[in-house]
Formats: sequence, C-alpha cells, structure tokens
Amino acid sequence: MYSRINSNDLFKVQKVGAPEYRLVDRGDTIRIFRQENEYDQMYENGEFLNLGNKAQLTDMAPALYVDTAYVKRGHNNRYQYLLVVNPKYVPAEPCTIPGHPTVHPDTTYGRFLVNLVDTAYMAYKNGAIHANKYINDTEAGETYAKLGFVYGFRTADKLYITDKNYKKSAKASDVIDLSTSNFNTAKFAFRYINPINHDSDGSFKIQTGYYDYDSYVATGKQPEVTNNGYLKNINGVVVVANGYEAGDKFDLAAEHSIPTANEGLNTSEVSVIAKEGEVVINGAAGKTVVITNVLGQTIANTV
Repeated sequence: MYSRINSNDLFKVQKVGAPEYRLVDRGDTIRIFRQENEYDQMYENGEFLNLGNKAQLTDMAPALYVDTAYVKRGHNNRYQYLLVVNPKYVPAEPCTIPGHPTVHPDTTYGRFLVNLVDTAYMAYKNGAIHANKYINDTEAGETYAKLGFVYGFRTADKLYITDKNYKKSAKASDVIDLSTSNFNTAKFAFRYINPINHDSDGSFKIQTGYYDYDSYVATGKQPEVTNNGYLKNINGVVVVANGYEAGDKFDLAAEHSIPTANEGLNTSEVSVIAKEGEVVINGAAGKTVVITNVLGQTIANTV
C-alpha cells in the first residue's frame, strides 16, 4: 500500500481557537442558569446558594457581581473569579500617609460566595454529627459541602473574610490567597463543555476547589485541595461535587438587576407534603403537576 502513493489522502492541519475556560470581565453583573432551562437560576436562599425557578420565585434576586481572582497572569487560560452580592468596588488610589503603600490597590467589598466545608467541619466539632446543615448527606450517601455568601473584601491578591462591618479576624484561615492558579474555597472558573464551538455554545461547568469532608472529619484538619470540584444541583441546593462528570451544565447572561440579598422570597400558596407512598399537594387546583425522581425520570404528570 505504501507504494501506491496517490491512494493516500492529503490533510491540512488548521489552528482553531478553542479556549478551555470562559472569559468574563471584572465588574460584570451576571445571572447563572441551568443549561437546559434558563428559568432555573442560581440565587441566595437563606444561608445557602440554591437553584430555583424564576417563574415560581418571582422575588428571586439572581444577580451576581464578578470580581477577578486569577485571570490575566502570564500564559494562564484558566480564568478564575470571585462571585459577589452587595458589592462595592473602590479603584486603586494614591496614598500620602506615612507608612502606607504609595498606591492602595483596588478593593472589592461585599459578600463572597465560598465553599462552606470549613463551617461544616466546625459544626461537626460542635455536635452536628448526624444532621449537619452545611453538608448534603441525605442523597445517596453523598457528603458534599454546600456554598454560601460571607462578608469580606478582596484587595490585591488576598480575600479577607470579615464580620459584617468588614473588620478582619485574627484567624489565618480567614485570609484566602488568590495569587496562584490553584483553586480554593472562593475561586470559580467557567469550563467550556464544547470549547471548539464556544462562540455558538457558551455553556460550561463551574470548577472550583474540592475538599474531602470525610477526610476532614477523620483527620481533624483541612484536607489538601484538589482542582476537581464542580458545582452540582441536588434538589435545589448547590453543592461542590467531586469530578468533572459530577458537575451540572450551566450558562450565563448579563443581568441588569442589582446584586443584592434575597429577602422575603415568596412562592405561591402551594404546599407539598411527602408521605410514605404518596405526595400531597395543597393549593394547586387546576395546575399541572410533574413529579420526577433525582434521575429526572417522570414519576407522575397530572392536573
């Protein structure tokens, strides 16, 4: 066959742009939603990050402010961000106070989205062994940490976790380093699902640091972080799951509302009560009700 030169095809190798991560701008206000349904949006619900339907939660505040954590650094293409509500951005400014730096770096104040694995461990230490609200351990035995928004400010390459008056604590664990390309409890990246066709399909999985909660409990110290954490929705609560395949598919769009706290969220007057072998739904007369299991399979579809 090698002697039949003209039988072989010729190929041209062409370079195409296929960035692995989605790039957004610092200062953008966005909403993040499930790829399959734009109405299923991320929002703050009480202490935790949830995923809810905008048509049902009409007072939902889905706006998230984007602050850079590790973006334009050398040849880095894994763009990492902080996600904030109630943001206040202060540009860099010169300083003439003796003993201070000649230029104060730009600073973002607000409440920052973080992995609550440390809070979950402290709750465990304080007795929350079998009912730890910061961990999802009721679905298929998974012990995934939930996420929530905490007060703090980002200045230069540090995120300081503070009280509500932005006063720094004395704990070293409340200072999060942003100067490397590794993930941690506060940095998030939007990893394209289809890099080659990213112009037409901008969907992604949200990557972050993963901490093994079971190891945390077993050893009594924070485990080594891996870069293999991905956000996953479990019955409306967003958790940090382990592994790319475990992550859910999301997309984002510009949002024109103010990134703020969700207060007074109201659904309709519908109530749902689960009993053994049945589901009782009150206040939904004339409405179509669809019940699915955790795999998305329809169990019931009725009026």
